[in-house]
Amino acid sequence: MKKFYVLGIAAVTALSMGAARPAWPAKLFVQQKAEKTADGKHRANAIKSLWRPGTEIISYWTGEEWEDIEKYESTYDASGNVLVEINSSMFPDEPFASKTLNEYNADGQVAVKTVMNAEDGVTFENSEKTERQYDSRLTSVITDNAVFFWNGGDWDIAGNTYQRHITRNADGNITRVVIAVFYNGIYDPTQQLDIEYGDDKQASKITSSYLTTDDGVEFYWVTGEEYTDIVWKQTDGQIVSTEALLTQANAIKSCKIIDEDGDETALTVDYTDNQGSYKAEMTAVFDGVLAKKTVEYTVVDAYGSYDLTESEAYGEGDEVETYKAVELYRVDAYGLELEIYASESENGAPAELMQWSKGRVDYDPEYGYPLEYVLSDYDFDAEESYDVYKVQYSNYIDAANGVEDIAVDNSSAPVELFNLQGVRVDAAGAAPGIYIRRQGTLTDKIVIR
Repeated sequence: MKKFYVLGIAAVTALSMGAARPAWPAKLFVQQKAEKTADGKHRANAIKSLWRPGTEIISYWTGEEWEDIEKYESTYDASGNVLVEINSSMFPDEPFASKTLNEYNADGQVAVKTVMNAEDGVTFENSEKTERQYDSRLTSVITDNAVFFWNGGDWDIAGNTYQRHITRNADGNITRVVIAVFYNGIYDPTQQLDIEYGDDKQASKITSSYLTTDDGVEFYWVTGEEYTDIVWKQTDGQIVSTEALLTQANAIKSCKIIDEDGDETALTVDYTDNQGSYKAEMTAVFDGVLAKKTVEYTVVDAYGSYDLTESEAYGEGDEVETYKAVELYRVDAYGLELEIYASESENGAPAELMQWSKGRVDYDPEYGYPLEYVLSDYDFDAEESYDVYKVQYSNYIDAANGVEDIAVDNSSAPVELFNLQGVRVDAAGAAPGIYIRRQGTLTDKIVIR
């Protein structure tokens, strides 16, 4: 049975996990503090806030109790972007820490990212650096991604270094996209997208190709997919990938797709709302067998929640084989995953649960930002959910206005010193080594030499 692989254009999957640390997008979460007027009604302050957590504690459930694993401490710019993030181990006998420094361009995209590591949790040394440039029109599309690692006092170029060359015609529409990876001292093209336009200045043919080899010595180009007979619902001519042809910017209503094996698929799409939801239907013949696929993608909210159902059928009459997959994905305004559900079924059998994760969040009653997030997974044997990990958020600041949620004067608090076994020691008589220092609400590691 040959399944449909052409619907990379509709591929949406949430089965990634690990999204408990929110991205804190700047625009969505401009919040206003509510105040009561004299008549008891609420009004919003004129000052808009961008609340960001200064500290995040990650804990894992051992089966009996929560065990703190690592801590993140972050500072932000006025747009809410992370400037400095320190990730440190909370195991006293494993004091490793990592520091990430971010520099941003005028569009708020990361231009330089530097990672430094400290084996002792205190003394940071260079480890890895990423430098990026972006397209002038599609400001989030990377055109140059250079990754370096620190080697003997200098930066050496590393893997995942590539360039994306974008060519536009006189109308400003993209006609070619070439991805070249850094190999043996040069940037070698490995993927290419060619786009032809009709008299209406809309894309009429899209062809993807890639470099491949059979023996690892001789390389040659092959055509991946070819899109023809295209009818658009809407398009802006800024097409950089075949995986973005059912979006609100570039939405295909119908087309013909020919894959690298020469198999032809007819695609029709009905857009069911103005939020990006759609129902796509594909029909093809693989090795003489009729194949049909339906994808229903429904946008649930503005935060990224969706429902996705994929149904496939192969054959005709009494020889039909069917397959159905369902995904439900729910996320809150801060990027915290509230539910991830996935099931599969074949030939009309009851659906088999593939994944079911749930997140619960405690929000601040005044400002609404998260204070605690707990993720649970479904135990297929016990047929019940169990907690996996927890994130505690604290020390919030209003990045837009430089205001701390709760002003705590740690400078006047007494300094306490503990060894790595958690035993309090006298700072004046402490021997050289690594210690844990606590002053008020602040805790860090120091080295006494």
